[in-house]
Amino acid sequence: MKFLRTFLIFLVAVELTFSTFFNTVGTLTCPLYKKWCYHVAMYEEDSIGFFNDEVGVSGVQCVQKKKVVYNLTGEQNGDGLYNNFYEIAIIVTHNCTGQWFNIRRIYSNITYASVTDKEVFNTWDAELSNDGERVPDYNY
Repeated sequence: MKFLRTFLIFLVAVELTFSTFFNTVGTLTCPLYKKWCYHVAMYEEDSIGFFNDEVGVSGVQCVQKKKVVYNLTGEQNGDGLYNNFYEIAIIVTHNCTGQWFNIRRIYSNITYASVTDKEVFNTWDAELSNDGERVPDYNY
């Protein structure tokens, strides 16, 4: 009987978890006038780093223009025990550098949103030229 009551409380708690929809848009600028590639990802960062949730991802895109607009969307259903805020980060991996086979990664500042919000809109623009830490590839 005690197990059944605990199980029912758990089901009610799960049922009361609402989804939050995320939408991030921005412009990436590469003023080097060459073909360049980028990968944009939106994450919900957790206290324990290897449990970060991928919210939205662009995949690797290659373009031959100075500016490109990205749009990431996704959804989350709560953020762990005793955590009432989402910690949203944008990561851009790119090769907008003056050197061949040089891939770099930059990070946005963390955006905080309440887990009770229904929708969260975010904008982040970035100038990429030689910016960021060097990484071996576009994967994360």
